[in-house]
Amino acid sequence: MKHPLALHVRRPKHAAQGLSASLIHSQMGGLRVSIESRARAPNPPGTLRFRVDQLEEAHVAAASSSRCVVDVAEDCWRAFVRFLRDCPGTTSDFTACVLTTTPDELSQTSTIDAANELLAAGMLPAQMRIIYADAPRERLPQTAYGLLAQFIEQRALLKHRRTGAVLSDAPAFSRLQRDHGQLGDLLHGALDFELELERARSAGADEASLRELMRKVLSQRMVLGVAGDIGKVFDTLPLPRMPSSVWREEAGRCAAPRQDRLPSTGPRSEERIPPTREENGTAPSM
Repeated sequence: MKHPLALHVRRPKHAAQGLSASLIHSQMGGLRVSIESRARAPNPPGTLRFRVDQLEEAHVAAASSSRCVVDVAEDCWRAFVRFLRDCPGTTSDFTACVLTTTPDELSQTSTIDAANELLAAGMLPAQMRIIYADAPRERLPQTAYGLLAQFIEQRALLKHRRTGAVLSDAPAFSRLQRDHGQLGDLLHGALDFELELERARSAGADEASLRELMRKVLSQRMVLGVAGDIGKVFDTLPLPRMPSSVWREEAGRCAAPRQDRLPSTGPRSEERIPPTREENGTAPSM
């Protein structure tokens, strides 16, 4: 059986794009490979970041992992498509390719363009998945995403899917788009800020610390409030799901010294991405 390897392409710039990748990873688990125009720090455990000129190394890391989500930034996706074309057959390594769209016509058009290029690079229609983000609750996806619906019908995409992966417009999702770094740990019960708040109160923590924990408690409540909706979206993709017990076990093995770390699944990305000229005053080694 092929190991789970999902590709997520961000098109165009939209906060929902980052949420979609985090949503997929929160359910699949494993390694997250992020392809970006330049390295960013700090790097969370369980994530490897690669620059656009390191696509081969990024794919080697992803394809050799037991399970992985590859998240390609908007300004890197064309280079990634060229990489797929230069290495015929590489698209078959992926279990699925996920695109995220919104009702905005520009977003739908960008999603269509990305799908066409990925299909031309060798991706099969059966591998394609679409997350309909910011979906208005009072309209059907076929009408809210009219341009994309026509394209899907013309290209015979998603015929194997009974329903669409609809991420409805809701205040909780808007909050998660800004604060989704610990989404998986919260959904699987590896983190409990309510308990941490009570412990901090009992220990006599200062007011500033209690306020910060209270903010995290509110985020946790929002996450748990939409956990059912997130599960439904993931079920309609569909992709293999990591059991919560396994997620918590991996998180527990990597808990020290920080109690809120995600599972570490590989070497730190600093070891793979040389510093840029701006970061250390010297040119990166080639």
